[in-house]
Amino acid sequence: MLSEVLTAEEREARRKEQVRAAGRRYYATHREQRNEQRRRRHVDHREEELEIARRYRAGRREELRGKAQRYHAEHRDQVRAYSQQYRAGHRSELQAANRERSRRHYAEHRLECLEWQRRYYAAHADERRAYNQRYHTAKRSELLERARQRFAAHRGEILERQRQHRLTHQEQARARNRRWYTEHREEARQYNASHPKKGKQSCVGCGQPCRSRASEPRCQSCSARYWRGIRHWLYKGGHVRGRGHRMVYSEGRQIAEHRLVWEAAHGPVPKGWVIHHINGIKTDNRLENLMAMPRGEHTRLHTHSVARAARVL
Repeated sequence: MLSEVLTAEEREARRKEQVRAAGRRYYATHREQRNEQRRRRHVDHREEELEIARRYRAGRREELRGKAQRYHAEHRDQVRAYSQQYRAGHRSELQAANRERSRRHYAEHRLECLEWQRRYYAAHADERRAYNQRYHTAKRSELLERARQRFAAHRGEILERQRQHRLTHQEQARARNRRWYTEHREEARQYNASHPKKGKQSCVGCGQPCRSRASEPRCQSCSARYWRGIRHWLYKGGHVRGRGHRMVYSEGRQIAEHRLVWEAAHGPVPKGWVIHHINGIKTDNRLENLMAMPRGEHTRLHTHSVARAARVL
C-alpha cells in the first residue's frame, strides 16, 4: 500500500512538472503576442482604468494619506538613507533622464511654456527684482569670490572656449559676407564706386584731403567744430549758467533759450530791450511766460521785487 501511495505521489509530481514545462514552452512561444495583447488592452482601456483609479483614490484618499504619513514617520530615516544612496549611485542617470524629460516636455509644449513664463515674469517682475537686489547685496563678496575661484580653476578651459567661439563666429561671419557679396556683387560695386576709398575725398569745411568716407567728409579739426553744441551726441538740451538762464546752441553759437524762443515768434529783440520771465522762473521758457520790456524798466522791476522780499524777511 505504501509503494502504491509513493508511486501515486511520484506520478502527481511528474504530471505537475510536465504541466509547468508545457506552460513555460507556451509562454516562450506566445510571449510577444501576449505582450502585444496587453499593450492594446491598456491603450484601449487606459481612460477607463485611470477613471477607476481616480475614483478609488478619491474614495480612500484620507485613508491612503494617513497610511503613507504613518509609514514615512516610522521609516523616515531608512527612506531618506535609501533615497540618498540611490541618488548618489545613479546621479548621472537621473540627471540625464530629467534633462531628456524636460527637453521633450518643452519641445511638445514650447508655446505654452513661453506664454506661462511671460505671464509669470510680468506678474512677479517687481518681486523678482527686489529679491535679486537683496540677494546680490547680501552675497556680493561671496559671489565675486566664487566667480574668481571658478575662473582661476578653469582659466585655460574658459580662454580656450572663448577662442574657439571667436574663431567659429569669425568663420561664420566671413562665410556670410562671402555669400552676401556673391549674391549682391553689382550692388557692392555701385556702393564702392559712390564711396571712394580713404584719402581720396576733400573736407567740405576747409577743402583739404581727409580720410573720412562719410557723405559729407570733414577733417579732424572741422569735425570737432561741426559736432559740438546741439549736434554733439552728449547734448542734453543746454546748460544753466550762473544767473539761472538756460543756454543753448543755435547756428554754431551760444544763445539764451528765452531770447531764442521770443525771437522765433516776434523777430529780433529791439536794441535796449530785454526778455522778462513773467512768473519769475528763469528756466520756464514758454512763449506765454516771456515779455519784452526796456532794460531800465526791467531793472526797476527786479529792484522793487528784491526790496519787497527783503522787507518780508
